[in-house]
Amino acid sequence: MNRHARTGLTEILIMLVGTFAFAPSIRAGQGTVPPTGMKVASKRTNDLVLTITSVDGSLKGGENSFCAVFQKKGTEEPVYVKNVSVDFTWLVGRNQGKLIRSRLTEDQAGRYCGQVNLVKQNYIPASYYAFVHYMDESGKKKKQRFFLSVK
Repeated sequence: MNRHARTGLTEILIMLVGTFAFAPSIRAGQGTVPPTGMKVASKRTNDLVLTITSVDGSLKGGENSFCAVFQKKGTEEPVYVKNVSVDFTWLVGRNQGKLIRSRLTEDQAGRYCGQVNLVKQNYIPASYYAFVHYMDESGKKKKQRFFLSVK
C-alpha cells in the first residue's frame, strides 16, 4: 500500500471514530425537541404556555398534522387538560369563513395531536384564526386565539 492510500485510509478511520464517538451526544440533544417538530405559534397566559407545533414549523393548504402543547410557565412541565379541540376560520378582510373543527387526542402528557384539512385558498398566504378550546385542571372551559398564515 502506498503512502497516499494509507493517509486516505487513516483520515476515513478518524472520521468514522469521531462520528461514533459523538453520535450519542447528538441523539441526546434531539430528545429535547418533540418529535412532531417545530413551533408554529405560541401564547402565554398567567400560568400556562400553549404552543402549536408541526413537523416543519408551518401549516399549509391541504392536509396538516399538528399538536397543541400545554406547559407550565417557567418550568416547562406538561400540564394536563381535557377536551382539547381547535377551530380554524379563514379570514377574508374582516369576514370569517367557514369553521373547520379538529378534535385532538392526547399523544403524551401535555401534548395533544390531530389532523386538519385547510382547504387551499386563492390568497397566498391565507390568514386563519385558530381557536384552541380546552378544559383546565379545575374544570373551567378556556379558549386561546392564534393568528396563523397558511401557504
